Amino acid sequence: MIEFEEATLRGVLESHARTRPSAPALLSTEHSSLSYAQLAAAADHAQDWLASLGLDASARIAVLLPTGLPLALATVVVACNATVLPLHPGLTPRELETLLCDARVDAILGAPGSEVVGTLAQQLGVQALSFDLARLMHAAADRPAVRGGRHAAPAPGDTAFVLFTSGTSGKPKRVPLTQQQVLASARNIARHLAIAPDDRGLLVMPTYHGHGLIGGLLTPLVAGSSVACTPSFDTSAFVQWLTEFDPTWYTAAPSIHQAIVDIAAQRTSAWPAHRLRFTRSASSALPTALLRDLEALWQAPMIESYGMTETSTQMTSNPLPPGIRIAGSVGPAAGAQIRVIDEHGHDRPCNAEGRVVVRGPAVFSGYEDAPALNKEAFHDGWFITGDLGRLAADGYLYISGRTS
Repeated sequence: MIEFEEATLRGVLESHARTRPSAPALLSTEHSSLSYAQLAAAADHAQDWLASLGLDASARIAVLLPTGLPLALATVVVACNATVLPLHPGLTPRELETLLCDARVDAILGAPGSEVVGTLAQQLGVQALSFDLARLMHAAADRPAVRGGRHAAPAPGDTAFVLFTSGTSGKPKRVPLTQQQVLASARNIARHLAIAPDDRGLLVMPTYHGHGLIGGLLTPLVAGSSVACTPSFDTSAFVQWLTEFDPTWYTAAPSIHQAIVDIAAQRTSAWPAHRLRFTRSASSALPTALLRDLEALWQAPMIESYGMTETSTQMTSNPLPPGIRIAGSVGPAAGAQIRVIDEHGHDRPCNAEGRVVVRGPAVFSGYEDAPALNKEAFHDGWFITGDLGRLAADGYLYISGRTS
């Protein structure tokens, strides 16, 4: 396992570039792969480029790119040097404008010639930036892996990402996550799953949400392993990805897991050989029948986890073997402290339903520009998740619903 010491994403990449410069970091079917030396050099070049545009470590840059390696690379190198606001590429221009109108962005980064980015930037009065993958790769190739920044880089307590909640209970809220919070979460997931440098993750979740961003992209990079960046999940291409990238794990929402099980059921030829040592599920409850189908398909453990955007994803998780995995439970605390309380803030007895609250190093400090909401969202320093659940005597958590 990689020892975790660096306090910023930039520091993590530079450490890997010094110790394992040629090790693969980002892979893709459509573009050249990047080593850790190349990834650190790309972050270094991005810093100079942003500084030349007047964008320093305090800048807030929205990123609007299609899913795949360019998005993963842009997200990582910009987050090494500024604050990233990842945007869903499937949103309409009006929806994007609504999200960003009060988000205080300084620039919007998109594909070369993107009319949506140009129009949106003009409407908001901010800079439109063009992410030219080929130019970035060419410029980074001529640089030393770790040159040492000439400009101020983000500090551990600076905001690395501002993520938008799904808005299921109203207008999407802005969740700021610091460098140290996202790294704490990624390191926790990596430790919990024993991710080693020779592991390879298959990224099938979008990185504009915390699950894909932290669980799927940052966790492998923090652990010094590699991640295969795929386009948007495609059932017809999944088997090809499995063969081409030879991953050892992937994390996905139950809907994607179900699609994979359906693919296997429809195949007339043998399922290809693989080296998956586990799969992981998050984002919503995993049906017990689907869990069993997945373990039968892969002959590998399925690890169900529970988390939220506000907690930098993972709060609880079932363990790897020989730990006990319980179907229907999201596992014991894994990187955070968990309580179940009543409406007065008192702990509920074992197996009694109540409000799930959490605190820990990866939990955010509050929504942006929402003092009234934040007053309701915390109780004595504990974040009120909005979920209902019960804690068993063995510490395993069972989610039973929502409070609203």
